[in-house]
Amino acid sequence: MNQVRVWVGAYIINSSWEILLWTRISSHGKNTLCPPGWHLEFWETIEECAVREIQEETGWIYKINEVSIICTTNDIYKEENRHYITLHTTLKYNWSKITIKEPDKMINWKWYSKQEIYDSMDFLFPSFRYFIQDETNAIKIWLT
Repeated sequence: MNQVRVWVGAYIINSSWEILLWTRISSHGKNTLCPPGWHLEFWETIEECAVREIQEETGWIYKINEVSIICTTNDIYKEENRHYITLHTTLKYNWSKITIKEPDKMINWKWYSKQEIYDSMDFLFPSFRYFIQDETNAIKIWLT
């Protein structure tokens, strides 16, 4: 059965205005740079999903009121027979240590500057690339 899934991406921004990304090693988007995030669960709010995913992937604990929803994208992957609505959120970084909690899904946590992200456009996870290519969204992420 074909369904549209909902994915929540959580962009964590540090005091140098860099965004935390990791390299995906799962099949969908393998070897692309991606923020923390995953599927929205039944009865879960967008903010709850962002907070849950960050905790599952990094061990960091955020409060729901620390999440800002900045935009959505309609992401169609015809070659993979997948279709997602992606809800993009931001949070301010307030932790000191990065711990990879799901090494079977991700490697290489790294902070990326705006320029590094634009220089890596071909290696961005598609929903993040679609998001960042729209200058209105790109401005939002660095102004939240």
